[in-house]
Amino acid sequence: MLLVDGSINEGLRSVRVRDALWIESANIQRYLGDNPSRLKALEKAVTDTPSSIVARYLLGRAYRKEGRFAEALRVLDPIIKDHPTEFRSFVEYALCLLHEKKSYDEAIAILNQSTLYGYSDPRFIATLGGMLFMNKSFSKAENVFLKSADQNFTSAELNTIQFRPLNLSCNAMPLSLEGKVVGVKTGFSFIESPGYPNFLCPGSKYRGVILQEGLKITFEPAFSAKSPIADHPKVG
Repeated sequence: MLLVDGSINEGLRSVRVRDALWIESANIQRYLGDNPSRLKALEKAVTDTPSSIVARYLLGRAYRKEGRFAEALRVLDPIIKDHPTEFRSFVEYALCLLHEKKSYDEAIAILNQSTLYGYSDPRFIATLGGMLFMNKSFSKAENVFLKSADQNFTSAELNTIQFRPLNLSCNAMPLSLEGKVVGVKTGFSFIESPGYPNFLCPGSKYRGVILQEGLKITFEPAFSAKSPIADHPKVG
């Protein structure tokens, strides 16, 4: 691994377009667990090649994961202005807007600019559908979730949780809703929560708690490409 990293350093000294090498160096640092060095490599990639879409996306995502949301927005902004097909950057930008206390309307407006290719991606569908759902635009959210049926997604891509709404009053805490079990089927349950359509809860038992009709619970709303999900149900 050190030999590979040394080869990259040699390449950085000898080539003119270096963003790909900086990105590969960042990947190696991530593998080694050196996050500060990884961020420096990505920052250098953006500095050396400001027009690199990949470098900006990776740095913006890294900033978001570090909680540096304003910096992520700044890095991603040129992509949002000039490259509407780069839907992954639009997802990162929209998530950062929410962390910066912007409204769902603003975040949704950003995502709506990149639907041409975004609907081919389960994370994009889950994020846009989830934001519309939490913004009480239920019919629009349902139309977005239906887009997943037009794609050749695997079962894992359809059902994996891709978006978790923020607790807007405290971003460090997951959003929690109160609900009631209104239907139990083989392998899943339906959860009713005031003000929302029903959530799907995979399984009829969670951590030893058997979900029965009428049982009051709390849960964390989450979204896959297919539907709203009641995650981590607890007896309320």
